[in-house]
Amino acid sequence: MSAYVVSDKHISAILTSVKDRAYNESKSYYWNHERIYFVEHLKEIGQKLLDENYKSVNARYNKDNKPHTFRFLPVKMEPIEVVRLCHAYNYQACEHDGWETSEAKEISRQIEHYAIKDVPGYQEAPWGI
Repeated sequence: MSAYVVSDKHISAILTSVKDRAYNESKSYYWNHERIYFVEHLKEIGQKLLDENYKSVNARYNKDNKPHTFRFLPVKMEPIEVVRLCHAYNYQACEHDGWETSEAKEISRQIEHYAIKDVPGYQEAPWGI
């Protein structure tokens, strides 16, 4: 498997999805017993995602490249595209031993969870049959 560092635009698109959704002020994730709200920390969260991606690429290729400073660039995407971007990000960020218990994995998981609920037809689909 090859690994690469995703673009700031890629990470920004993922983060824009939680920033622009209805009731976005309540969109959050839990880390170390603390609730972290996406809207209040977009740049810091983007940097965490980027840093984790660098850890993965460095582990894969036995390098020690330092992450650049993340720059948030709002990018609107459809919910299904956000899900796919989360999957692509996870694939690029999972190459190091700490991925499974990382904050970045939890951030991506939570954003994907929110995005899936916004996929057209999701809310109308049966809860059970």
